[in-house]
Amino acid sequence: MRMLKRIFLISTLLLGLLSVSIASFVYFLNINDYSDWITTQVKQTTGYDLRFEHFENSWLTDKSFSFTGLALYQQGKRVVYIKQLDLQVDKLDLWQRELDIQFIKLQGVDIDFTQTVIPPVLTSQSQSQTEKQRRIIQSIAWERFHVGKFQLIDLNVALQKEDKNLLLKEASITLNDLLIIERQQLKMLPVSLDLVTTFNSLTLSNKQQSMFLQNLQLSAQADLLQRKARLNLSLESMALQPDQQFHALQLTMQLEQEKLRIAHFSADAFSGNLTMQADVLLALTLFPLPDIQVKEVILQSLLAQDMQLTIPAFKREANEKDKASQKALLPIETLLLKGLQLKNINIRSENAAFPLFITALDLQLSDFTPIRNYQWLDLPSHHEQTGSFAVAFERLNWQQAEIEQFSVTGSLSEQDQGLKTLYKLLPAIK
Repeated sequence: MRMLKRIFLISTLLLGLLSVSIASFVYFLNINDYSDWITTQVKQTTGYDLRFEHFENSWLTDKSFSFTGLALYQQGKRVVYIKQLDLQVDKLDLWQRELDIQFIKLQGVDIDFTQTVIPPVLTSQSQSQTEKQRRIIQSIAWERFHVGKFQLIDLNVALQKEDKNLLLKEASITLNDLLIIERQQLKMLPVSLDLVTTFNSLTLSNKQQSMFLQNLQLSAQADLLQRKARLNLSLESMALQPDQQFHALQLTMQLEQEKLRIAHFSADAFSGNLTMQADVLLALTLFPLPDIQVKEVILQSLLAQDMQLTIPAFKREANEKDKASQKALLPIETLLLKGLQLKNINIRSENAAFPLFITALDLQLSDFTPIRNYQWLDLPSHHEQTGSFAVAFERLNWQQAEIEQFSVTGSLSEQDQGLKTLYKLLPAIK
Protein backbone atom coordinates (compact mmCIF):
# COMPACT_ATOMS: atom_id res chain seq x y z
CA MET A 1 0.00 0.00 0.00
CA ARG A 2 2.85 2.31 0.97
CA MET A 3 4.52 1.47 -2.36
CA LEU A 4 1.38 2.44 -4.31
CA LYS A 5 1.24 5.78 -2.54
CA ARG A 6 4.86 6.46 -3.45
CA ILE A 7 4.24 5.51 -7.08
CA PHE A 8 1.16 7.78 -7.15
CA LEU A 9 3.08 10.70 -5.62
CA ILE A 10 6.01 10.23 -8.01
CA SER A 11 3.65 9.98 -11.01
CA THR A 12 1.77 13.10 -9.92
CA LEU A 13 5.05 14.96 -9.47
CA LEU A 14 6.30 13.88 -12.87
CA LEU A 15 3.02 14.87 -14.55
CA GLY A 16 3.12 18.22 -12.79
CA LEU A 17 6.69 18.85 -13.89
CA LEU A 18 5.79 17.81 -17.43
CA SER A 19 2.78 20.15 -17.48
CA VAL A 20 4.85 23.03 -16.14
CA SER A 21 7.54 22.31 -18.72
CA ILE A 22 5.05 22.24 -21.60
CA ALA A 23 3.31 25.39 -20.38
CA SER A 24 6.64 27.17 -19.96
CA PHE A 25 7.73 26.05 -23.43
CA VAL A 26 4.51 27.33 -25.01
CA TYR A 27 4.61 30.56 -23.03
CA PHE A 28 8.25 31.40 -23.70
CA LEU A 29 8.42 30.03 -27.25
CA ASN A 30 8.87 32.82 -29.77
CA ILE A 31 7.29 31.65 -33.01
CA ASN A 32 8.75 34.65 -34.84
CA ASP A 33 12.18 32.99 -34.58
CA TYR A 34 10.83 30.09 -36.63
CA SER A 35 8.81 32.04 -39.23
CA ASP A 36 10.99 30.94 -42.15
CA TRP A 37 10.77 27.30 -41.11
CA ILE A 38 6.96 27.54 -40.71
CA THR A 39 6.66 29.15 -44.16
CA THR A 40 8.73 26.35 -45.70
CA GLN A 41 6.65 23.65 -44.03
CA VAL A 42 3.35 25.22 -45.12
CA LYS A 43 4.61 25.54 -48.70
CA GLN A 44 5.77 21.92 -48.80
CA THR A 45 2.49 20.69 -47.33
CA THR A 46 -0.06 22.81 -49.22
CA GLY A 47 1.90 24.31 -52.13
CA TYR A 48 1.05 27.86 -50.99
CA ASP A 49 3.67 30.43 -50.05
CA LEU A 50 2.28 31.84 -46.80
CA ARG A 51 4.38 34.35 -44.85
CA PHE A 52 3.98 36.56 -41.80
CA GLU A 53 6.04 39.37 -40.29
CA HIS A 54 5.18 39.03 -36.60
CA PHE A 55 3.14 36.75 -34.36
CA GLU A 56 1.96 37.68 -30.88
CA ASN A 57 0.64 34.97 -28.56
CA SER A 58 -1.57 35.97 -25.61
CA TRP A 59 -3.32 32.64 -25.23
CA LEU A 60 -2.47 32.12 -21.56
CA THR A 61 -3.73 35.58 -20.58
CA ASP A 62 -6.89 36.20 -22.62
CA LYS A 63 -7.03 33.36 -25.21
CA SER A 64 -6.02 35.59 -28.11
CA PHE A 65 -3.31 35.88 -30.70
CA SER A 66 -2.52 38.15 -33.63
CA PHE A 67 -0.56 38.17 -36.88
CA THR A 68 1.06 41.21 -38.48
CA GLY A 69 1.95 41.30 -42.16
CA LEU A 70 0.24 38.03 -43.12
CA ALA A 71 0.70 37.48 -46.88
CA LEU A 72 0.06 34.88 -49.56
CA TYR A 73 2.41 34.70 -52.55
CA GLN A 74 2.01 32.86 -55.83
CA GLN A 75 4.78 32.73 -58.42
CA GLY A 76 6.71 35.33 -56.42
CA LYS A 77 3.80 37.80 -56.57
CA ARG A 78 1.90 38.85 -53.49
CA VAL A 79 -1.79 38.19 -54.12
CA VAL A 80 -3.21 38.57 -50.58
CA TYR A 81 -1.92 40.80 -47.80
CA ILE A 82 -3.42 41.30 -44.33
CA LYS A 83 -1.84 44.08 -42.30
CA GLN A 84 -3.25 42.86 -38.97
CA LEU A 85 -5.23 39.76 -37.96
CA ASP A 86 -6.57 39.52 -34.41
CA LEU A 87 -8.47 36.54 -32.99
CA GLN A 88 -9.81 35.91 -29.50
CA VAL A 89 -11.39 32.65 -28.36
CA ASP A 90 -14.26 32.64 -25.89
CA LYS A 91 -14.51 28.88 -25.41
CA LEU A 92 -12.51 25.89 -26.63
CA ASP A 93 -13.73 22.50 -25.42
CA LEU A 94 -11.86 19.70 -27.17
CA TRP A 95 -13.72 17.05 -25.22
CA GLN A 96 -17.16 18.28 -26.32
CA ARG A 97 -15.69 19.57 -29.60
CA GLU A 98 -17.10 23.06 -29.22
CA LEU A 99 -15.40 26.26 -30.35
CA ASP A 100 -16.72 29.77 -29.71
CA ILE A 101 -14.65 32.61 -31.13
CA GLN A 102 -15.36 35.97 -29.57
CA PHE A 103 -14.11 37.99 -32.53
CA ILE A 104 -12.01 37.82 -35.70
CA LYS A 105 -10.69 41.13 -36.97
CA LEU A 106 -8.79 41.69 -40.21
CA GLN A 107 -7.41 45.14 -40.98
CA GLY A 108 -5.78 46.45 -44.14
CA VAL A 109 -6.63 43.59 -46.52
CA ASP A 110 -5.36 43.83 -50.12
CA ILE A 111 -6.33 41.18 -52.71
CA ASP A 112 -4.78 41.42 -56.17
CA PHE A 113 -5.52 38.84 -58.86
CA THR A 114 -5.02 41.10 -61.88
CA GLN A 115 -2.54 38.71 -63.48
CA THR A 116 -2.99 35.09 -64.45
CA VAL A 117 -2.20 33.01 -61.38
CA ILE A 118 -1.43 29.33 -61.84
CA PRO A 119 -2.42 27.12 -58.88
CA PRO A 120 0.61 25.69 -57.07
CA VAL A 121 1.97 22.40 -58.37
CA LEU A 122 2.25 19.89 -55.58
CA THR A 123 4.74 17.06 -55.53
CA SER A 124 3.50 13.50 -55.14
CA GLN A 125 4.61 13.55 -51.51
CA SER A 126 2.84 16.83 -50.74
CA GLN A 127 -0.26 15.59 -52.55
CA SER A 128 -0.41 12.50 -50.35
CA GLN A 129 0.11 14.64 -47.28
CA THR A 130 -2.71 16.96 -48.42
CA GLU A 131 -5.09 14.02 -48.94
CA LYS A 132 -4.21 12.67 -45.51
CA GLN A 133 -4.87 16.05 -43.89
CA ARG A 134 -8.16 16.37 -45.76
CA ARG A 135 -9.30 13.00 -44.45
CA ILE A 136 -8.27 13.96 -40.92
CA ILE A 137 -10.23 17.22 -41.14
CA GLN A 138 -13.28 15.45 -42.53
CA SER A 139 -13.15 12.89 -39.73
CA ILE A 140 -13.38 15.61 -37.04
CA ALA A 141 -17.04 15.94 -36.06
CA TRP A 142 -17.29 19.31 -34.34
CA GLU A 143 -20.42 19.74 -32.28
CA ARG A 144 -20.45 23.54 -32.50
CA PHE A 145 -18.47 26.32 -34.16
CA HIS A 146 -19.62 29.90 -33.54
CA VAL A 147 -18.11 33.32 -34.27
CA GLY A 148 -19.42 36.24 -32.23
CA LYS A 149 -18.13 38.98 -34.55
CA PHE A 150 -16.26 38.94 -37.83
CA GLN A 151 -14.83 42.32 -38.81
CA LEU A 152 -12.99 43.21 -41.99
CA ILE A 153 -11.65 46.78 -42.18
CA ASP A 154 -10.12 48.58 -45.17
CA LEU A 155 -10.56 45.90 -47.82
CA ASN A 156 -9.21 46.55 -51.33
CA VAL A 157 -9.77 44.02 -54.13
CA ALA A 158 -8.56 43.95 -57.74
CA LEU A 159 -9.69 40.97 -59.85
CA GLN A 160 -9.28 40.36 -63.56
CA LYS A 161 -10.34 37.36 -65.64
CA GLU A 162 -10.15 37.69 -69.41
CA ASP A 163 -12.19 40.85 -70.18
CA LYS A 164 -13.98 40.97 -66.80
CA ASN A 165 -12.70 43.35 -64.12
CA LEU A 166 -13.63 44.06 -60.52
CA LEU A 167 -12.14 46.87 -58.45
CA LEU A 168 -13.22 47.46 -54.85
CA LYS A 169 -11.74 50.21 -52.70
CA GLU A 170 -11.86 50.93 -48.96
CA ALA A 171 -14.55 48.45 -47.95
CA SER A 172 -15.52 47.44 -44.43
CA ILE A 173 -17.68 44.46 -43.48
CA THR A 174 -19.04 43.45 -40.06
CA LEU A 175 -20.92 40.20 -39.42
CA ASN A 176 -22.34 39.37 -35.99
CA ASP A 177 -23.43 36.05 -34.48
CA LEU A 178 -22.22 33.57 -37.09
CA LEU A 179 -23.24 29.99 -36.31
CA ILE A 180 -21.16 27.87 -38.70
CA ILE A 181 -21.52 24.35 -37.23
CA GLU A 182 -24.29 23.11 -34.96
CA ARG A 183 -24.96 19.49 -33.95
CA GLN A 184 -22.24 18.33 -36.31
CA GLN A 185 -24.02 19.99 -39.24
CA LEU A 186 -22.40 22.66 -41.40
CA LYS A 187 -24.77 25.61 -41.76
CA MET A 188 -24.77 26.25 -45.52
CA LEU A 189 -27.43 28.96 -45.05
CA PRO A 190 -27.20 31.13 -41.91
CA VAL A 191 -30.27 31.08 -39.69
CA SER A 192 -29.74 34.69 -38.66
CA LEU A 193 -27.94 37.55 -40.34
CA ASP A 194 -26.61 40.79 -38.90
CA LEU A 195 -24.54 42.58 -41.52
CA VAL A 196 -23.11 46.08 -41.90
CA THR A 197 -20.94 47.00 -44.87
CA THR A 198 -19.58 50.16 -46.46
CA PHE A 199 -17.22 50.88 -49.31
CA ASN A 200 -15.78 53.86 -51.11
CA SER A 201 -16.17 52.56 -54.67
CA LEU A 202 -16.92 49.43 -56.67
CA THR A 203 -16.30 49.05 -60.41
CA LEU A 204 -17.49 46.09 -62.52
CA SER A 205 -16.72 46.12 -66.23
CA ASN A 206 -16.29 44.06 -69.37
CA LYS A 207 -16.11 44.83 -73.07
CA GLN A 208 -19.83 45.50 -73.42
CA GLN A 209 -20.81 47.36 -70.26
CA SER A 210 -19.67 48.74 -66.92
CA MET A 211 -21.11 49.61 -63.53
CA PHE A 212 -19.68 52.05 -60.98
CA LEU A 213 -20.92 52.46 -57.39
CA GLN A 214 -19.66 55.10 -54.99
CA ASN A 215 -20.00 55.47 -51.22
CA LEU A 216 -22.36 52.62 -50.39
CA GLN A 217 -23.70 51.91 -46.91
CA LEU A 218 -25.68 48.73 -46.34
CA SER A 219 -27.15 47.16 -43.23
CA ALA A 220 -29.23 44.00 -43.08
CA GLN A 221 -30.81 42.00 -40.26
CA ALA A 222 -32.64 38.74 -40.88
CA ASP A 223 -34.15 35.78 -39.07
CA LEU A 224 -34.64 33.15 -41.75
CA LEU A 225 -36.54 30.71 -39.55
CA GLN A 226 -39.21 33.32 -38.89
CA ARG A 227 -38.76 34.78 -42.39
CA LYS A 228 -38.22 38.29 -41.15
CA ALA A 229 -35.65 40.70 -42.56
CA ARG A 230 -34.88 44.38 -42.90
CA LEU A 231 -32.47 46.07 -45.28
CA ASN A 232 -31.31 49.69 -45.45
CA LEU A 233 -29.17 50.94 -48.31
CA SER A 234 -27.80 54.35 -49.23
CA LEU A 235 -25.65 55.11 -52.24
CA GLU A 236 -24.06 58.36 -53.30
CA SER A 237 -24.00 57.50 -57.01
CA MET A 238 -24.42 54.62 -59.45
CA ALA A 239 -23.45 54.74 -63.12
CA LEU A 240 -24.48 51.87 -65.42
CA GLN A 241 -23.47 53.68 -68.59
CA PRO A 242 -22.29 57.26 -69.17
CA ASP A 243 -25.90 58.35 -69.78
CA GLN A 244 -27.48 56.19 -67.04
CA GLN A 245 -26.57 57.66 -63.67
CA PHE A 246 -28.34 57.60 -60.33
CA HIS A 247 -27.50 59.83 -57.36
CA ALA A 248 -28.55 59.99 -53.69
CA LEU A 249 -30.17 56.55 -53.82
CA GLN A 250 -32.03 55.44 -50.69
CA LEU A 251 -33.73 52.05 -50.19
CA THR A 252 -35.55 50.44 -47.26
CA MET A 253 -37.02 46.93 -47.55
CA GLN A 254 -38.80 44.68 -45.06
CA LEU A 255 -39.64 40.98 -45.30
CA GLU A 256 -42.52 39.45 -43.31
CA GLN A 257 -43.17 35.79 -44.13
CA GLU A 258 -43.91 35.78 -47.89
CA LYS A 259 -44.34 39.55 -48.27
CA LEU A 260 -41.47 41.84 -49.22
CA ARG A 261 -42.27 45.53 -48.79
CA ILE A 262 -40.23 48.26 -50.43
CA ALA A 263 -41.07 50.83 -47.78
CA HIS A 264 -39.04 53.57 -49.42
CA PHE A 265 -37.06 54.06 -52.60
CA SER A 266 -35.79 57.38 -53.91
CA ALA A 267 -33.10 58.46 -56.33
CA ASP A 268 -32.04 61.37 -58.51
CA ALA A 269 -31.92 59.99 -62.04
CA PHE A 270 -32.00 61.25 -65.64
CA SER A 271 -31.79 64.88 -64.46
CA GLY A 272 -34.90 64.38 -62.32
CA ASN A 273 -35.97 62.31 -59.33
CA LEU A 274 -37.84 59.10 -58.66
CA THR A 275 -39.69 57.76 -55.60
CA MET A 276 -41.48 54.44 -55.19
CA GLN A 277 -43.29 52.15 -52.76
CA ALA A 278 -44.24 48.56 -53.58
CA ASP A 279 -45.26 45.19 -52.14
CA VAL A 280 -43.86 41.95 -53.53
CA LEU A 281 -45.48 38.60 -52.77
CA LEU A 282 -42.97 35.73 -52.99
CA ALA A 283 -42.98 31.97 -53.19
CA LEU A 284 -40.08 31.53 -50.79
CA THR A 285 -38.25 28.27 -50.07
CA LEU A 286 -35.03 28.45 -48.03
CA PHE A 287 -34.29 24.83 -47.12
CA PRO A 288 -32.62 22.66 -48.21
CA LEU A 289 -31.72 25.02 -51.07
CA PRO A 290 -32.84 28.64 -51.51
CA ASP A 291 -35.52 29.16 -54.16
CA ILE A 292 -37.32 32.48 -54.63
CA GLN A 293 -40.10 33.13 -57.14
CA VAL A 294 -42.00 36.39 -57.63
CA LYS A 295 -45.73 35.76 -57.48
CA GLU A 296 -47.13 39.28 -57.47
CA VAL A 297 -45.80 42.83 -57.54
CA ILE A 298 -48.12 45.58 -56.36
CA LEU A 299 -46.70 48.99 -57.19
CA GLN A 300 -48.39 51.14 -54.57
CA SER A 301 -46.96 54.41 -55.82
CA LEU A 302 -44.36 55.58 -58.29
CA LEU A 303 -43.57 59.25 -58.97
CA ALA A 304 -41.07 60.33 -61.62
CA GLN A 305 -40.63 63.99 -62.46
CA ASP A 306 -38.42 66.35 -64.45
CA MET A 307 -36.66 63.54 -66.32
CA GLN A 308 -34.83 63.51 -69.66
CA LEU A 309 -35.19 59.98 -71.05
CA THR A 310 -33.39 58.69 -74.14
CA ILE A 311 -34.34 55.40 -75.78
CA PRO A 312 -31.07 54.01 -77.19
CA ALA A 313 -30.73 52.49 -80.63
CA PHE A 314 -30.86 48.72 -80.60
CA LYS A 315 -31.11 45.94 -83.12
CA ARG A 316 -32.93 42.76 -82.33
CA GLU A 317 -34.25 39.99 -84.50
CA ALA A 318 -36.57 37.32 -83.20
CA ASN A 319 -38.84 34.86 -84.93
CA GLU A 320 -42.36 34.08 -83.79
CA LYS A 321 -41.18 31.05 -81.81
CA ASP A 322 -38.72 33.18 -79.84
CA LYS A 323 -41.38 35.80 -79.16
CA ALA A 324 -43.78 33.18 -77.89
CA SER A 325 -41.18 31.68 -75.56
CA GLN A 326 -40.19 35.12 -74.27
CA LYS A 327 -43.83 35.92 -73.59
CA ALA A 328 -44.16 32.79 -71.49
CA LEU A 329 -40.93 33.37 -69.55
CA LEU A 330 -41.74 36.62 -67.76
CA PRO A 331 -40.31 36.37 -64.22
CA ILE A 332 -43.41 37.93 -62.59
CA GLU A 333 -46.76 36.17 -62.39
CA THR A 334 -48.80 39.34 -61.75
CA LEU A 335 -47.98 43.05 -61.86
CA LEU A 336 -50.50 45.59 -60.57
CA LEU A 337 -49.97 49.34 -60.83
CA LYS A 338 -51.98 50.98 -58.08
CA GLY A 339 -50.60 54.45 -58.69
CA LEU A 340 -48.22 55.66 -61.41
CA GLN A 341 -47.50 59.34 -61.97
CA LEU A 342 -45.12 61.01 -64.42
CA LYS A 343 -44.58 64.78 -64.33
CA ASN A 344 -42.74 66.85 -66.94
CA ILE A 345 -41.02 63.96 -68.70
CA ASN A 346 -39.16 64.46 -71.99
CA ILE A 347 -38.56 61.36 -74.12
CA ARG A 348 -36.36 61.05 -77.21
CA SER A 349 -35.76 57.90 -79.21
CA GLU A 350 -32.50 57.16 -81.03
CA ASN A 351 -33.94 53.99 -82.53
CA ALA A 352 -34.98 54.38 -86.18
CA ALA A 353 -37.53 51.57 -85.80
CA PHE A 354 -39.18 53.39 -82.89
CA PRO A 355 -39.36 57.10 -83.83
CA LEU A 356 -40.63 59.01 -80.82
CA PHE A 357 -40.19 62.53 -79.50
CA ILE A 358 -42.31 63.89 -76.67
CA THR A 359 -41.98 66.94 -74.41
CA ALA A 360 -43.55 67.83 -71.07
CA LEU A 361 -45.40 64.53 -70.66
CA ASP A 362 -47.76 64.22 -67.69
CA LEU A 363 -49.29 60.81 -67.06
CA GLN A 364 -51.45 59.41 -64.27
CA LEU A 365 -52.37 55.73 -64.23
CA SER A 366 -54.19 53.81 -61.50
CA ASP A 367 -55.36 50.23 -60.95
CA PHE A 368 -53.81 48.84 -64.11
CA THR A 369 -52.65 45.21 -64.48
CA PRO A 370 -50.12 44.92 -67.34
CA ILE A 371 -48.96 41.35 -66.47
CA ARG A 372 -51.05 38.35 -65.50
CA ASN A 373 -50.17 34.65 -65.58
CA TYR A 374 -46.61 35.57 -66.61
CA GLN A 375 -47.90 37.26 -69.81
CA TRP A 376 -48.42 40.81 -71.01
CA LEU A 377 -52.09 41.75 -71.21
CA ASP A 378 -53.56 43.38 -74.29
CA LEU A 379 -55.07 46.51 -72.75
CA PRO A 380 -57.99 47.19 -75.11
CA SER A 381 -59.12 43.57 -75.26
CA HIS A 382 -59.01 42.90 -71.53
CA HIS A 383 -62.44 43.68 -70.14
CA GLU A 384 -61.41 43.31 -66.46
CA GLN A 385 -59.35 46.52 -66.34
CA THR A 386 -61.05 48.94 -63.92
CA GLY A 387 -58.43 51.68 -63.63
CA SER A 388 -58.26 55.20 -64.97
CA PHE A 389 -55.73 57.39 -66.77
CA ALA A 390 -54.90 61.01 -67.59
CA VAL A 391 -52.44 62.02 -70.32
CA ALA A 392 -51.16 65.45 -71.34
CA PHE A 393 -48.14 66.70 -73.30
CA GLU A 394 -46.94 69.78 -75.13
CA ARG A 395 -45.66 68.10 -78.27
CA LEU A 396 -45.41 64.58 -79.66
CA ASN A 397 -43.82 63.20 -82.82
CA TRP A 398 -44.78 59.59 -83.41
CA GLN A 399 -43.93 58.01 -86.78
CA GLN A 400 -45.68 60.34 -89.26
CA ALA A 401 -47.92 62.06 -86.69
CA GLU A 402 -47.21 65.37 -84.96
CA ILE A 403 -49.49 66.50 -82.14
CA GLU A 404 -49.31 69.59 -79.92
CA GLN A 405 -51.04 70.64 -76.71
CA PHE A 406 -52.92 67.40 -76.11
CA SER A 407 -54.74 66.14 -73.00
CA VAL A 408 -57.29 63.42 -72.35
CA THR A 409 -58.68 61.53 -69.35
CA GLY A 410 -60.76 58.41 -69.00
CA SER A 411 -61.00 54.85 -67.73
CA LEU A 412 -59.29 51.72 -69.00
CA SER A 413 -62.55 50.19 -70.18
CA GLU A 414 -62.83 49.27 -73.86
CA GLN A 415 -65.92 51.46 -74.26
CA ASP A 416 -64.42 54.58 -72.67
CA GLN A 417 -64.46 57.59 -75.04
CA GLY A 418 -61.21 58.99 -73.69
CA LEU A 419 -59.37 55.74 -74.43
CA LYS A 420 -60.92 55.61 -77.92
CA THR A 421 -59.78 59.19 -78.54
CA LEU A 422 -56.24 58.29 -77.52
CA TYR A 423 -56.16 55.32 -79.91
CA LYS A 424 -57.65 57.41 -82.71
CA LEU A 425 -54.88 59.99 -82.43
CA LEU A 426 -52.16 57.38 -81.93
CA PRO A 427 -53.29 54.30 -83.87
CA ALA A 428 -49.85 52.77 -84.02
CA ILE A 429 -49.68 52.12 -80.29
CA LYS A 430 -52.87 50.03 -80.29
